[in-house]
Amino acid sequence: MEYFRLFIDRSTNHARTILKYETTLNQIQDFEDEIFDGPIRFDQINAELSELFANFLYRTRESSQNYASRSIQVMKQVVKDAHENGYHSNTMYQSRKFGIKRIQTSKHFLEIDELEKLAAKKLDKESEHNTRNLWLIGAYTGLRISDLHRLDYEKHFSTIDGIDVIDLNTFKGRTTKENTRVVIPVLPQLQSILERLEYKIPKSYSEQRMNDYIKDALKTAEIDRMVETKKSKSGKIEMDQQPLYSQITNHSARYTFINIMLNDFDIPAIELVKITGQTLKTLSGYERGDKKKNAVKVYAKTIAAMRANETTKIRIA
Repeated sequence: MEYFRLFIDRSTNHARTILKYETTLNQIQDFEDEIFDGPIRFDQINAELSELFANFLYRTRESSQNYASRSIQVMKQVVKDAHENGYHSNTMYQSRKFGIKRIQTSKHFLEIDELEKLAAKKLDKESEHNTRNLWLIGAYTGLRISDLHRLDYEKHFSTIDGIDVIDLNTFKGRTTKENTRVVIPVLPQLQSILERLEYKIPKSYSEQRMNDYIKDALKTAEIDRMVETKKSKSGKIEMDQQPLYSQITNHSARYTFINIMLNDFDIPAIELVKITGQTLKTLSGYERGDKKKNAVKVYAKTIAAMRANETTKIRIA
């Protein structure tokens, strides 16, 4: 715990990352107080301890499996840092058994027709109206909510070869990543929204309020198809059916953009990462395309390729 505090104090990471460290530090402190007779030592760090810590989070915090996994990853990061700096020689943290496997929970997004329905709906409440418009800008750009909050037409919009684009530095405001710049084409749907708004980016609210307001806007627009939900609570998987509007958050706009680009417009992932600012691995974690639709699309492409091959085949007498 003493080294953990030193680790945090000398960290130059973003404030959000520091907050994550502090949260994990407090969790481990509580875990130490309840489970251990004295402070946790580096030579006690092993796969069994990571499992005990996960179970502690399930029991006392009702944590999800993914949340516990993140906390253990922070613990591992600190132990690794101490090892590399010569504070201990225990390598048990390197075991594949050290940690909890993440699970893929349900992440929902709007289809193209639902985006059009949301855009066309008249919303009387100013909070819903503004949030809907800002959310749609996110759904047509893939920008994070933190970037939408600071998006400025005069600063971030320009033209390249006759194409309007958004050009800004992103990645949660961090400066530790080598390349934080993204250049996003302004799609016709976004251009239409901007023209209607007279190029004034809507007022933003706190992230929590916007999470509530977008649900209200979607409910008013009757975007309520039932979707399957999958989440983890206290380490156990829970399945349910809920209306779509209840599952949409600020971040769902980014999910919507990525899934439409990949699955409806067939934009190659290698091209999309230059727009979203993600790695290929992170981007693949966002993809939640409908498997039935994918099967139909793959079939159509395969038949088309087979027919093309048939017409170009050289027949030998």
